[in-house]
Amino acid sequence: MRTLVLAAVATALLGACATVPAIRYEARVGDLIDAVNTGPAEAVVALSAVPFLFGGEVLWTESDLEAVLSRLLESGLRLGPGVDSIRPLSGVPEGARLAVTTFYDRLPRDARAVEIQSNAGTVTLVTGGRRGRLPVLYGIVRGSL
Repeated sequence: MRTLVLAAVATALLGACATVPAIRYEARVGDLIDAVNTGPAEAVVALSAVPFLFGGEVLWTESDLEAVLSRLLESGLRLGPGVDSIRPLSGVPEGARLAVTTFYDRLPRDARAVEIQSNAGTVTLVTGGRRGRLPVLYGIVRGSL
């Protein structure tokens, strides 16, 4: 009987531990969204990585990334508030071009699609890894992935 009780307690504790990282990750994504909304393009580039997926195009250099993010932020893009969903990336989209396939091949194992609302409609952020306590931004795509 004691073994059964210990097993039940261990299962409950392990189940509770499994939910903590997801909640913590959502909070960190919220901090990343705040950084995108408030920071200059240079600060957002510092939180990003190349290759970077922008729409259906892959940006291969930091200077291209900075130019695109500068224009995007100057246009008044506002992300959030809040996160609609966070899910692991399920793989390369069907029919993707070679450059996009290469982009997906280079993503970290923990890469996630973060769907949020913006003043331009639904946007998906591609995130993964960490830089400091924030997730690294690997892409911004209009709509869902």
